[in-house]
Amino acid sequence: MYVERDGRTLELTVIIPYHDDNFDADYAYIDVNLAIPVGLPTIVRDSSGDILINAVSVTRIGDSSGNIRVDENRTSLEINDSSGRVEVRDLQGNLEVSDSSGDIDIRAVTGMVHIPRDSSGDIDIQDTGADVEIGSDGSGGIKIRNVKGGVRSRGIEGGISLPR
Repeated sequence: MYVERDGRTLELTVIIPYHDDNFDADYAYIDVNLAIPVGLPTIVRDSSGDILINAVSVTRIGDSSGNIRVDENRTSLEINDSSGRVEVRDLQGNLEVSDSSGDIDIRAVTGMVHIPRDSSGDIDIQDTGADVEIGSDGSGGIKIRNVKGGVRSRGIEGGISLPR
């Protein structure tokens, strides 16, 4: 693990040694816990493993594999995820989620929710302070409830469940 600073950017890199032979594939696990000032805009990039973010100001998450859970984020957020469940609770601002595989579960966003792309998995959105827009969705159900704004969609393969 090493930390590098470049001007206003601080980068933490964790490299787990990999050894593979035909008889014994080793896999290493590591948990990284960071305490970040609430008002510090932060970008998270992860290649594998779960991400849990709580009560900070993450502006962007890029993830290849693993679940993502964000609670009490203090600013608008953009998530680009390849595989794994995405859960967002209590976000102050707008939210954009692009996802290839896995369910998306969103609750209590003060601004707009935009999902430009979701290849597979269910989408469940509840309690937004502005519009909800869903672009292309390959498969999976979509439920949207309690939106203070409009609901727009295009390129949806299945149906959308909206309360009356």
